[in-house]
Amino acid sequence: MVDMDQQQRRRPSRRQRRLVLVLGAAVSSGLMFAVAIFGMAFLSWFIDVLAVPLAICGINGIQISERPLFMLGFHLFFLVLVAVICFLIVDSLNSLMKRWD
Repeated sequence: MVDMDQQQRRRPSRRQRRLVLVLGAAVSSGLMFAVAIFGMAFLSWFIDVLAVPLAICGINGIQISERPLFMLGFHLFFLVLVAVICFLIVDSLNSLMKRWD
């Protein structure tokens, strides 16, 4: 059985908890930023590939990427998705820190 003194020693310090939060937020934000950059490049290519099926479904025009509002909508949706994922990662790290208190 573990007594209270051993439990106190295993508990990370406040500095270590802050370090976990800051590093976790930095790594997750950096990864999500990289995913956003490469994702937008992939998305531009993917929309060109989807041009024919979208035209068949009723969206006129073979070159959909020439429609700036359509592309802007896809890019904004992708950026909002990345921002929500970053927020969820930082929020889960923050709840982990609160659990350590």
